[in-house]
Amino acid sequence: MHEKLMLDGSMEELADAKKYIKCARKNRKDHPNWAKVYYDMAMDELRHAENLYSMAEPSGERTHLEQAYIDDLRGEYAECAAHVRAMAEMYRNGG
Repeated sequence: MHEKLMLDGSMEELADAKKYIKCARKNRKDHPNWAKVYYDMAMDELRHAENLYSMAEPSGERTHLEQAYIDDLRGEYAECAAHVRAMAEMYRNGG
């Protein structure tokens, strides 16, 4: 199922974005150059996630269970993406 593969891939990219933005925030004071690199990497991963998510188009019929799984993935994506964006905003505001 193409949609599931794209959604799974987008979640992997978001996990990396979250990891990198945490590193950016952790290193902001002691290693600002590293922090900037981590921030840039996080934003790249977020863009990758958004690209994959936009490619996740429904393909064919699915069972109720498959639909529930897709709906859960889409909800998890929205939650995680919002969290990463909020962490990036904190970094940009000095936090």
